[in-house]
Amino acid sequence: MAERTAHTDAEKLADEVKRAIGGRLPSAEATALGNVLDLYVATIKNLEERLHALEQRAGQG
Repeated sequence: MAERTAHTDAEKLADEVKRAIGGRLPSAEATALGNVLDLYVATIKNLEERLHALEQRAGQG
């Protein structure tokens, strides 16, 4: 079984929101929403990577 991560959950949520709401918005707003959701996913992934690095550092100490 694959390990679930916060960023994969965030990606799934972002895709669901884009599908559910994106088609109901004008093009510019749908694009803006997509950009915000992509930033959300990237932020979660970055935080997850930083946490992993800190955990590895702590394990070495």
